[in-house]
Amino acid sequence: MKSHKSFSWYLSIILFLNSFLVYSQEGDSLQGIPKIRQLIANQQLNEAKNQLQSQVATLKAQKNWDSLSRYVEFIGSYSLNNNNWELALQKADHFVEELVQLDRPDVTKYAYKELAWIQDEAGRPDLSLLSLEKALKAAKKGTADKAPQISDIIYNMGYYSSAKGDYTSAKNYYEESLGYYQKANPPDYVTFQQVYNALGGVMWRKGQMDSCNYYFEKSLEALKKTESNPSNDYYRPGLVRMNMAVVSNLLGRNEEAIAYSEEAIQKFNQFMEVSVDEQRINAAKTSKGMAIDNLGVFYNTIGEFQKAEQLVNYSYQQKLKDKSKNDPNVIISKILLTQAKFNTQDMKGAEKLMDEVLLQLEESQGLDSYWRGSAFAARAKIHDFFNEKEKAVQLYQKSEATYYDALEGKYNTDVINNFQDMALFYAKNNYPEKALKIVKNIYKESQREGVYGTPLQLQYQMALAETYYLLKDYGETQHICKEILDKSPTLNLNNVASTDDVVKTLNIPRAILLYVKSTLAQQPNTDKELLKQLFEEVQKGLQLLELRNTFIKNYQDTQSLIAQNAELIDLAKELNYKLYGITENDEYLDSILHLHESSIYNRIRARLNLRDNIKFAKVPEAILKEESQLRKALSYSLDSNDEKSLGKFLQLNHEWNDFLKKLQVQQPDYFQLRYASLLSVPLQYTSNIAPETTWVRYLTISEKLYAIILTKQHKRIVPLEQGKLKEHISQLEKNRLHASEQGANLFELYRILWKPLQPFVNTKKVVVFPDGPLYNLSFEMLTKQPINDFEDFQAHSLLKEHVFSYNFSLYLTGSQDQPRYFKENYIGFAPAFSSEMKERYQMALADSSNTDQTYLTLLPQPFSAHLIKKSENTFKGKAFYNEGASKQVFLNQASEYKIIHIGTHAESNNVSPELSRLVFAKQVDSLDNQNNYLYTYEIYNYNINADLAVLTACETGKPGYQPGEGMISLAHAFTYAGSESILTSLWEIDEKSSAEIVSLFYENLQKGLSKDEALQQAKITYLAQAKGRSLAPQYWAGLVLMGDTAPIPIDTSVSFLWWIGIAIFLFLLWLLLRKKF
Repeated sequence: MKSHKSFSWYLSIILFLNSFLVYSQEGDSLQGIPKIRQLIANQQLNEAKNQLQSQVATLKAQKNWDSLSRYVEFIGSYSLNNNNWELALQKADHFVEELVQLDRPDVTKYAYKELAWIQDEAGRPDLSLLSLEKALKAAKKGTADKAPQISDIIYNMGYYSSAKGDYTSAKNYYEESLGYYQKANPPDYVTFQQVYNALGGVMWRKGQMDSCNYYFEKSLEALKKTESNPSNDYYRPGLVRMNMAVVSNLLGRNEEAIAYSEEAIQKFNQFMEVSVDEQRINAAKTSKGMAIDNLGVFYNTIGEFQKAEQLVNYSYQQKLKDKSKNDPNVIISKILLTQAKFNTQDMKGAEKLMDEVLLQLEESQGLDSYWRGSAFAARAKIHDFFNEKEKAVQLYQKSEATYYDALEGKYNTDVINNFQDMALFYAKNNYPEKALKIVKNIYKESQREGVYGTPLQLQYQMALAETYYLLKDYGETQHICKEILDKSPTLNLNNVASTDDVVKTLNIPRAILLYVKSTLAQQPNTDKELLKQLFEEVQKGLQLLELRNTFIKNYQDTQSLIAQNAELIDLAKELNYKLYGITENDEYLDSILHLHESSIYNRIRARLNLRDNIKFAKVPEAILKEESQLRKALSYSLDSNDEKSLGKFLQLNHEWNDFLKKLQVQQPDYFQLRYASLLSVPLQYTSNIAPETTWVRYLTISEKLYAIILTKQHKRIVPLEQGKLKEHISQLEKNRLHASEQGANLFELYRILWKPLQPFVNTKKVVVFPDGPLYNLSFEMLTKQPINDFEDFQAHSLLKEHVFSYNFSLYLTGSQDQPRYFKENYIGFAPAFSSEMKERYQMALADSSNTDQTYLTLLPQPFSAHLIKKSENTFKGKAFYNEGASKQVFLNQASEYKIIHIGTHAESNNVSPELSRLVFAKQVDSLDNQNNYLYTYEIYNYNINADLAVLTACETGKPGYQPGEGMISLAHAFTYAGSESILTSLWEIDEKSSAEIVSLFYENLQKGLSKDEALQQAKITYLAQAKGRSLAPQYWAGLVLMGDTAPIPIDTSVSFLWWIGIAIFLFLLWLLLRKKF
């Protein structure tokens, strides 16, 4: 269900309203027409053009006007007009006008019918309807049997009326044509099938589901009585299956809907393989595109948003190959793709597409009102997302008016979805009258026959509840949600049969959320028993989220699911906090931690592969290989946009489902860790807390900040007054070198974040688990009183009181079951970026226009190079300098060392964290101008095993913070690549000062200090030696340790064998000298 805080979207469904246009086939008996069709099918287009020109000339010479009218379809052929619809329409128009001048009604009738088809294929159903009106007028004057001709034309007028969005006229036309067909003897079951199918589609558009089902069933009955031919064996069954898929989806039978869609796609493919009729093949392509779009919709229904976008984009790319940009089918795909991008949070992409659509709507008259209304609603929602409220109001009003004119108050589920968005928008933006007007219409729909008792009714009721909640009518909200929950299906969460079970419960977690929140709003002073009852309800909602996640195969979709239901998780934390306040029972604190950590953990695993190879050691290599190959193949299966790729995608999807079932049985632990539910990963942390160490987990509950303090013996939660927390943190960046301003901010941050905790933090060592904006903060620089001089840090900051280290999540604190030992001490990489290096790079470029200007502007790093040289000697390690410190050398060499030191530049990308990158030396012999950039997403693919990775690059570790994402940065990537701990910088740090601190840090490591103590003592020593502005926290506080803090056993002693060798050498030298003397 859509939330008023987390944007989500139901994709619109396409339903095909008719089968092939029922044109008589007398023309096919002409000897020349089949030949031209076969030539077109064989792509012998020049020969087909010659045949067309010859045959038309012959018929004109013979004055065989009846036969000549059958050639309109070839005069307006897309293929024979160089794939140019504009040219095809011009030629067809001109040819038809020639025939009309003959004043022969039968010829005129047929010519206009053929022209209507061409106009429709070119994306102009509005022109098609005008042509059919002329054809009908001619048919009434003709000499042939008028009834079949008239009924045929009226039927097609129904189709083109529906294409324009005039569903009332369409229904009247279809029913009028049905009256003609029912009088025919013998009955024509092909036409019955088409008309019933079309009427079912119109009823769906008008939201009359009972009539829709009735006509689809009648269509199936008629289809069974038709003779065997490609149209009846493949194409028409494909249409019926496509439409039945829509009905199945709306009734909550999503698995059946997916199966129907796949069958429909297969039927269309089979038809296209055997048909040689270009027009009918084009119609089959159009229908196939609709079926693919709908398949994307059905995957969207259960939260597989990435897969939905892939399918819709594939369909869009296919349509672009043989349709004009203003063709209604192309525009519809762009609208669907916009909706899909909304769910994958690609809002800029959605905005770009929808602006293109609105421009196209001004140029094209062919798109029906239904889709115009959808387009206006889509753009309004995007305006709302970017907080452009006035523009959103204008387009929502335009959408509402368009729907009303087209549908006359009879709305289907897609329209109700958009009305729901409008109501929620109006409610939260102080338009209560508009909101209530819309929800009353929604309520009427929920009570209508054919909707009552179905999943649609539940969806409509949720729209009412959402709106009333935003209008602060908590009593009405509670009443509606209780009614929904009382009627909700009871599921066995341990025995889920299919995705249909997921669909039945899509709205229940949201209903639980609103029910509990509206209850709390009416009863703020709740007692223990009521809180426990409410928490039980919330637990049901969370279990249902677990159920939904079971059927999501994509980590990005898991991430979207978590984001959309963040309120429910936050509400669960709030109830646990209230219960803890009443009972002081630690199990409620553990529940808060479990909820918070599981959401963070899943956001992390949404991007990364887990690195704990000890736990996965029992997983056979063959299974890991099969998993990797299937995931990769499925990810890229639709990239080629060719006809075969869709079949490959469907097959791989089935194989992936089978693989997960096998994995769950054969490797249950691995399945649990990688693919299982959101909240079931056990949170066992107490044993990981080191003696004499305190963990501090910061988190928010209902937008309020708390700190949970954990030791081996105790746990407690402390509420914090946020005040102007974000403002104080941002001021640190602005006032870096102003002691008094910095001092005031740092004291305020101390007062907010640390002073309330101080009575309960009695250990020297502290591990901080930050959240949100606190990822940017180094806690050791907080001061216990305002300071006016940076020299006062030594006396008043937290640096001397505590030894700080950091971590991302409690789930990532587990110690290795088998500690890893690395034989080699040290490896370093120092590109240095000297002016000589840059000159050599420029000289090696053959084309100066390809110069990487960013590379040329990088500042030299002599201090980093000097430190790495010194450390290489100290640790008896090895290092790479200048051009030797390339990306490829790093990837080949940087593994299985106690310390990996990377002294380089980095570029942090806070919008797309996975595009943050480390900068290495250019390989001047490579044509790839990006060969020196190591992106975050690449690091996840390599083993960079080490006790410690030192990233002293400018900006390394600067958080890529996005709401709901947590900290995604280069430092985080190294953790997952195998580095037990990371020494990194939270912001751009001075190269000279960082080199000094790291050098002192290394000296402390050699003394046997733990990593966190070694860093603390290095900073204290640095402050004792520094002078002037270099005492500012900008120069020293940004270096932080993340992860494991244990000492590193560094062995720099000369080996025993080496001493033996020296002794032998000296002894032999003594013998030699003795003989001489």
